[in-house]
Amino acid sequence: MNIVQLGFLCMTLSALAGVVFSQQNGFLGGFGGFSGIFGLIILLVFIAAISRRPRCPSNYTAISPQSSTCIQAFTTGKSFADARTACQSDGGDLLGLDLLTFDMVREFADANKGSGPCDFWVGATEAASGVWSGSNGNAISTLGGLFFETGTDYDDNAANECGILDATRSFFLYGSTCTDLKCYICQKNKIN
Repeated sequence: MNIVQLGFLCMTLSALAGVVFSQQNGFLGGFGGFSGIFGLIILLVFIAAISRRPRCPSNYTAISPQSSTCIQAFTTGKSFADARTACQSDGGDLLGLDLLTFDMVREFADANKGSGPCDFWVGATEAASGVWSGSNGNAISTLGGLFFETGTDYDDNAANECGILDATRSFFLYGSTCTDLKCYICQKNKIN
């Protein structure tokens, strides 16, 4: 249970307790009635505040409560280009890699791998052996193997590969021929 759900539960219980107390003791006003009405008002304000908070689009999951990025796994096989087109047609893009959430993304991929299990296309390409970049063109560091399981994963002497979260490598980044059919993960930003 997260903090929002806990706050909602506490306010609901407070409002109900106030109403029950005032009815059982014959108070139409006074402390019991006031606390019940006050609890209901707080609950309504809380609901209004939550409804304005950014949220994930339908079928998407927040990477973390603090992140503005929402993700969805698709377990139908597509080429890298077709997967990226599918994500963009849905108003997003293939998942970009972020150091702060990479372990959470790996856990998400593992939990959503389907019966396959799937390797998942992500927004990463390898133009030359060991030279990785994201869909936005930014370099993906291989220093210390941050996204890679081993030091050789990012330098397999192949070029023109596209990035997958590889199921056989605990969903670390690895290169695959871009025309292979793989599952994929799309990302979108939260909406208001």
